[in-house]
Amino acid sequence: MIEAVAGSRAWRKVGALFVRALGELVQTPFAAVPEPPSSRAPVFVADVSLSRPDVELHLSIVIEPASMSRMAKRLLDSDDVADAESLVLEAANVLMGTFRTSLAAEGLCLVLGLPEVGSADRSRRRLDGAPLRARMAAASLAGELEIWLAVIPADARRDV
Repeated sequence: MIEAVAGSRAWRKVGALFVRALGELVQTPFAAVPEPPSSRAPVFVADVSLSRPDVELHLSIVIEPASMSRMAKRLLDSDDVADAESLVLEAANVLMGTFRTSLAAEGLCLVLGLPEVGSADRSRRRLDGAPLRARMAAASLAGELEIWLAVIPADARRDV
């Protein structure tokens, strides 16, 4: 299954797919950043996964609180931290749902999990240990964020 994901059109176009989906969600154009910035603490992490018995695709959005707050202010006109966190969790859900739809169009069907607040350390270990992974960044006037996407075989899921 990992080979099928790696060879898919969806995987080859995942960066452009995510940038477009983010722009539509936040209602402001996003652009891919050529070199993802080094992760800085503190960060908020939103995690969501796609799975089937033999594989899990795990997405993390890693964002600094200042960028998260700017996005919430721009889209929701809110300064509330809970609103900002909900917005990033929804962004993770939208991105992974968009990726799931693209994979399904190629006959690769997976089940979408629920987004949850994650841990930067755990998500980084998952990314670093994945045989297939992508790390990208996107920026707009609303803020910048990193997206980590890891494809993990079923027998390695419990190791991270």
